[in-house]
Amino acid sequence: MLNEFEAKINACGKIADLFGIEYFKSHISSAFEAYQNQNEEFKYFIGFESDENGEWKVFAKILVNRTTKTSIFLDYKKPDGLRMENPVEPISFTH
Repeated sequence: MLNEFEAKINACGKIADLFGIEYFKSHISSAFEAYQNQNEEFKYFIGFESDENGEWKVFAKILVNRTTKTSIFLDYKKPDGLRMENPVEPISFTH
């Protein structure tokens, strides 16, 4: 089973693959992070860019199964503005 740190690394790798490694590397130091760690499930949110109203313009929310080591996106909005179609768990603080 993945520990909390390994689950976060799993999530970050998947996000970097989707958003582009260069974007991820250049924005990770100023990103907002939040997570829930419940038994086998590790939910991770990372916000990279927000507007003046505090709504996220670039973000990702991902679920990592700590036992199977698999992960799925729950919602995201990429740097190019593309929003996930039919998000599993849409976040409300975005436009």
